[in-house]
Amino acid sequence: MKINIICEKCETEVELTPKTVGRHANLNDLDDRFRISEIKLDENFDEDEPPKEFSDLDIRVEEVRIDCKNCGEYIVLNNFPTYVYR
Repeated sequence: MKINIICEKCETEVELTPKTVGRHANLNDLDDRFRISEIKLDENFDEDEPPKEFSDLDIRVEEVRIDCKNCGEYIVLNNFPTYVYR
C-alpha cells in the first residue's frame, strides 16, 4: 500500500511507501515538498489529578495538518476512528 499526497493548487506531489518491516512509511519522506505543521491532541485527564501510570493516559489524535511548502495550500486530516486507539 502507498499514500500519494498531491497539492491541487501547484501539483507538488510525494509518495509515501513502506520501507521497513511492518509496512511502516516514514513521514520524513515528505521531503522538502510538504511538512506536518500541526498535530492537535485530545488529552482526557483531570489536570488536578494526573494519571498515576502512563497506561492511564487517554490521548487521541484529533487533527493533523499537512502544508505544501511550495504554495502554502494545506489539508487537515480529522475524525480519526476511535478503534485506532484500542
